[in-house]
Formats: sequence, C-alpha cells, structure tokens
Amino acid sequence: MNILVIPDCHAKPGVSNRRFAWLNEYLQDETPDVVVCLGDLADMPSLSSYDGSTLTGNSRKKACFEGRTIAKDLDTANTAIQILQYRLSCRLVFLMGNHEDRLNRATSLNPELRGAIPNLDLRKWDTIPFLRPHTIGGIAFAHYFVTGVMGKPVGGEYPAANLLKKQYRSCVMGHSHVWDTAIRTGSRKLFGLVAGCYLDPNQKEEYAGPAQALWTSGVTLLRDVSNGFPQGGWEFISIQRLQKSYG
Repeated sequence: MNILVIPDCHAKPGVSNRRFAWLNEYLQDETPDVVVCLGDLADMPSLSSYDGSTLTGNSRKKACFEGRTIAKDLDTANTAIQILQYRLSCRLVFLMGNHEDRLNRATSLNPELRGAIPNLDLRKWDTIPFLRPHTIGGIAFAHYFVTGVMGKPVGGEYPAANLLKKQYRSCVMGHSHVWDTAIRTGSRKLFGLVAGCYLDPNQKEEYAGPAQALWTSGVTLLRDVSNGFPQGGWEFISIQRLQKSYG
C-alpha cells in the first residue's frame, strides 16, 4: 500500500489554509491508499500555556492573547480538515498531537467545561489518542515517541536513527518539524522517518526564531509499504513543489 504522511500543519487564525487545497489536489492525483496526519494540524493558540492560557495551567494571560478564542481556532482547523478531505475515498488516519491535546488538558483542569467546548470534526477519520502509536503495514506512527524516564520526545542530531535505536521497530513521527530518515538492517530492515512540518510558505513561528530555518515543510509518500518497510521507496514533496503545481 502507498501511505501519504502529513506532519505538523499548525492551522490557526491569521494563516492561510491554501496549503490544504494544494495538498487535496495532489492527493486526488496521487490516490494513496492511506493518508496519515501525524497531529498538530490544529495549533489552538487560545489554549497555549506557554503564552499564558489560564485554561491550561498558567495564572495570567500575556498581552498576545488579545483576540484569541477557542471558537476561532476550531473554525480555522475544521475548515482546513474539510478542505483536506474533500472528495478523498482513501482511508484517513488522524493521530492527535500535543496541540490538539490542549482541549483535553483544558477540560481536565476545568471539569466544569466538559461538554461545553466543541472538538475537531474528524468524523471521516480514524482518530488515535495522543501518544498512542498506530501501526499500518508494519510501521508504527505517532505524533512523537518518548525516550527516558521524563518521557521527552526522541530527538538529537540524528533523530531518525535515534528513533530506530530507541524503538527497535519501523517508526514515523512528527513534532520536531525537522525531516530525517534512517534505515537499520539486521534480521529485517527497519525504516525511520521524522516527517518535518507542513506550514504555509509565509508562515513564521515567532517562538522558534532562527531555528525555523532548520525546519522542512512538505509531505512524504511511502510507496508499497509492507513488512514495516516502504519497499517501493519514499518521496518528499515540498510545500514549494505543491504550490508551484497546484497554487
């Protein structure tokens, strides 16, 4: 089977959703068997504890919270989902990321909000809880895999190789926004992919600063996946290529 991997998209108010239309047209042309979204499609800035959301654990909002609302965040993300899934007949798999999990964190810390906050419209998707790996064709997919007693995401200078070293199985993850692959041979081949991000060409994340230059924006197609390996190879399709072809 062919699997199209969509990494962190961070759809949010003020950033165009045009990249989802480009990707939808590509998917209709390519017709993969499975589309896997690795999570953090919804950025949910209104629930960012780093920026001071009182709903997710901080005590006071920062000035940057002016104008942020859960309703606006969900409207932007749900619009992106509708554009992305339009007329697709393949299997759709959505792995919740830490940004989508902000909704769960808000209701856990504020039980009185349960049932009052709507969620993402993922009725057409097989939805996998945050940090629960999901295996397709022998490859385990997750927003990220943890390492060490502190449960931090696998990373390092060679993140894909480290992923295979820690997990001892073929794995694909997102989260870090860098793109890296690795192969490990033994009794069978193992494949590791850290899948980058899928941001608009004009999207700037102020918190990242110069580190954003290390990110890679695009999607990855895994061809003929079986026994935990893309037997037909893999192809990275950059956001610039999608914009040129479908923009």
